[in-house]
Amino acid sequence: MSFFVSSAVAQTTATQAKPGGFDPIMIIMMVGMFAFMYFFIIRPQRKRQKEHQNLVSALSKGDEVVLTSGM
Repeated sequence: MSFFVSSAVAQTTATQAKPGGFDPIMIIMMVGMFAFMYFFIIRPQRKRQKEHQNLVSALSKGDEVVLTSGM
């Protein structure tokens, strides 16, 4: 019985293995991961940085500022 199971497993793994070829699924996954990181991490962070920079550059001497600590 164990001989039958081991030969069945060997047969399925041998037919599933592809010797190094072009795999478009891997490229699609990499592009998808990059797009996800760009649109959900990098782009919003740049937007917050730009808003913060505009706010800081708009400050002038004598402006009243409220700190995040509430002081």
